[in-house]
This record gives sequence, C-alpha cells and structure tokens, in this order.
Amino acid sequence: MRARLHTLIDEAESLADAPDAGAAVVGFFTRMVTQSRTKRAFSDVLALAGIDIEPETRATALKLQSALDVPLRRAQEAGDIRPDVTGPELMALIAGVSAAAERGGWDERLQDKALEIVLDGLRPAGRREG
Repeated sequence: MRARLHTLIDEAESLADAPDAGAAVVGFFTRMVTQSRTKRAFSDVLALAGIDIEPETRATALKLQSALDVPLRRAQEAGDIRPDVTGPELMALIAGVSAAAERGGWDERLQDKALEIVLDGLRPAGRREG
C-alpha cells in the first residue's frame, strides 16, 4: 500500500511544474478514477489520509494530499479550479468517485459522465460547462 502511495506522490509532485496546472489536476483526478475500475482497493488507499491507521501509512497518505497542494493552488490561481476547494476536499472527491467506480463496476460511459459532472463542479461558476 505504501509503495502505491509513493508512486502517486511522485506523480502528484511532478505536477507542480506542469505548464497547465488545471489540466494537470484534472488529468490526475481522471487517471485515479480510471485506474479504480481495474485496481481493487485503490480507493481505499486514497481514503487513508482521512482515517486512523498505522502512523507511517497515514503519514505517507498525507504526503499525497500535500503533493497535490501546489498544482491545486496553481490551478486556482489560473482560474481553472474554484478558489474555495481545499486539498482535503479534492482528495475526498478523488477517493469518493474512485470508490464508486471501483465498487459500482461502472462502464466507460457512466465513468465519463460522472467525471464530467464532478470536474464541472470544481470549476469556477463562470467556467463551468453546459
């Protein structure tokens, strides 16, 4: 579990310098949900940052959340993500949608539509689709 978290941390940290922070955050979110359809217990790993577990594993999960802080802040500064979204809220959304995709056996169409709705909710009101 820690190895999987370290891989995600590395990926999240690499987003800090992405030219388009908004696209980087959305891409990370989308990849996490997409992987949930094929990797069991993935959403459980993402949710670990918010529950009491082994201290070392919890600390590693919190590092993932922290690693997303820079790209999230940059995406907010660019106007791509609403300014009131916090790191813990972003992680909760990723974990929740991933859990639903994983446990619900979503097909690709349902996954795409659910992602569209959630990601639209992350955008500032003036930048929402539809």
